[in-house]
Amino acid sequence: MLLEITQGLKGLLIGDKGYIRPSLKEELAKQELDLQPPLRRNRQNPRPKAAVNPLMKARRLVETVLGN
Repeated sequence: MLLEITQGLKGLLIGDKGYIRPSLKEELAKQELDLQPPLRRNRQNPRPKAAVNPLMKARRLVETVLGN
């Protein structure tokens, strides 16, 4: 479903932990989408904290708004 609803979009896509799949990331990269899901606690995060923190703040805001 994700590939269908992102058709025609480009840029950064903040996802959920359920979207941690290399094959999905590759498919979205073909559409010029950069998928950035949070990693699970038991995995090392190769991304710099300065890049991850704004993504997680935006994700938390979206979850808060949708949860109300």
